[in-house]
Amino acid sequence: MDRIYNWLTSDPYHLKDNSSREPPYDWSDISERSKDLAIGHIVGDATYETSEYWALAEPTTECSNWIAKWFLYHKFRYRDGRSRQTMKNEKKSKTHQRREKEADAGQSWHSVHHQHSYGSSGSRTESSQTPYYDPVRDVR
Repeated sequence: MDRIYNWLTSDPYHLKDNSSREPPYDWSDISERSKDLAIGHIVGDATYETSEYWALAEPTTECSNWIAKWFLYHKFRYRDGRSRQTMKNEKKSKTHQRREKEADAGQSWHSVHHQHSYGSSGSRTESSQTPYYDPVRDVR
């Protein structure tokens, strides 16, 4: 499916005549003739395992294989703007995991990512209001 998706999105030939978008393209930017060609490639290049799924769809006058079209549509759906929130959440999760690794390695996230200054009394002051515990300076 990735190969077909890349094929459809790599050549402006596959775009509708009135499409003025820039990559990445949405499902609605692809011409019906190219969608039909893609469905033909998906069904024609099927493996033993996937051919059983494609065979479940009876051809109609609207579509040669609605199951392959559905899979292709969802490939686009998860690549377009509706998945951007998911991608943002994944990026936040990766950042959080990196910060946890830094903390596990003995590095304080705050000491790496914030500038700190110490006043004349030796107490720590910080421009942000984030609570901070420095085990070296805050000996109790």
